[in-house]
Amino acid sequence: MQSNVVRIESAKASVPGRRRINAAQIVQDIQSGMGDLSLMNKYEVSAQGLQSLFHKLLDAKLVSKSALEGRSHLMEKTVDLQVFRCPACSMPQFTPFDECPQCGVLVSKHRSQLREIEQVAKHSEDYHRTAPHPKLIPCFKGAVFHANPQRTGFHNSPGISKLNALKWKFKTRGWVASSPAAYDGLVYVGSYDGNVYSLVAATGKLNWQFNTDGPVHSSPGVNGEFVYFGGMDAGLYAVERKTGKPEWRFKTGGPIYSSPVLFEEALYVGSLDGGVYALLADTGKLLWQFKTMGPIHSSPALSRDLVYVGSLDGNLYALNPQTGKKEWQFATRGPVSSSPAFEDGLVLFGSMDGYLYAVNAETGQEKWHFKTGGKITSSPAIGFGVVYFGSHDCHVYAIDILTSQQKWTFRTDGAVTSSPSLAYGLMCAGSSDGNLYGVDFNTGQMKWKFKTGGPVYSSPTICDGVIYCGSDDGTIYALH
Repeated sequence: MQSNVVRIESAKASVPGRRRINAAQIVQDIQSGMGDLSLMNKYEVSAQGLQSLFHKLLDAKLVSKSALEGRSHLMEKTVDLQVFRCPACSMPQFTPFDECPQCGVLVSKHRSQLREIEQVAKHSEDYHRTAPHPKLIPCFKGAVFHANPQRTGFHNSPGISKLNALKWKFKTRGWVASSPAAYDGLVYVGSYDGNVYSLVAATGKLNWQFNTDGPVHSSPGVNGEFVYFGGMDAGLYAVERKTGKPEWRFKTGGPIYSSPVLFEEALYVGSLDGGVYALLADTGKLLWQFKTMGPIHSSPALSRDLVYVGSLDGNLYALNPQTGKKEWQFATRGPVSSSPAFEDGLVLFGSMDGYLYAVNAETGQEKWHFKTGGKITSSPAIGFGVVYFGSHDCHVYAIDILTSQQKWTFRTDGAVTSSPSLAYGLMCAGSSDGNLYGVDFNTGQMKWKFKTGGPVYSSPTICDGVIYCGSDDGTIYALH
């Protein structure tokens, strides 16, 4: 098992756009008996995308239909294919599309010409906190996607009732769907240009950048010594936090969209190969692996006793953190790419069937479900007894965690796949309409909005009264 771990001396950058697919390798895979599902997983395409790939090969006259059906030998040639990627889930297709066949997001607005960055703020009275303080989470020294290992999205920071200014912005060469991690004066974030960046939180100045062999969708996890993140090159990386010097890389069987979670000496992450991996954080040694029946976009969440993660096979899994043994699974009627959140004995998560589910954290028994008008790929945030989440129906919802009663909804002009973040008085979330919204988390009234130059699929991080977020215009923003 240790053979998957590679010590790294350097890594190369790779910018998404066009890729070369070896046609002979595809035929070799077919001849070896590889089925359609395995082909889709290996080449990262849907059923529609696989058929599109076959048509491209036929159009290039590299293979005939009968040869494909007969699985006969194909000469060693390559075909240069243009890849169109969904800006939400990054599923590649080989012909232009407006609705992603995997996650259903509409991407027409993503194709529009990028506009100049503008800031639109709605002035409102400062929020005076009257709600009780949220239940304290176990001590965690570091930074991970959605604020903590439980993935509640609650940041112990003042909210921003009035947006004053753009503090700084940093331009990358690719989409920024990764969510920033802010820790000890530095901000860490990945980009589809193949880099992970370390920026000075106060100024946005580049501290270091680390190049991988593919785009980076995964959000970094940070402890006192290392930064951990996954890449679409199937690698899980550990680099020194202050210098960016590589420490180790663990190779999985597929691209990693999932964001690692850290707890004590271990870290946990999912892969598009369908596996959940537990590794020693300091060495990258594999502790255990659990295989699901579908790719994993979801980022694992932790309680003191279990690891929770969703799969595109439609299930939420609860695993023993020491052994990887499955304790229970909960089936939905759609793929689960939403990351679960744990709070007060409940696990909450969304499904592409349009429901948000609340299940008992120990048994997996359903407590309630809530129906929206679209798929849910956003991960829920929890604070003050309320769960907040986005839907492809363009709304953000606030639901009472105990009764499942709706408190309010907030409408945007695009699908909400960004995961909301919470601070005192504030719910903050991005939308595919290109805006980052600040909303009063008690009333659902908009406090402000900030316009970026592209869809916002990155989830905001709030630290010391500053909001950090990425956009598909390739920029990382710091707002205060």
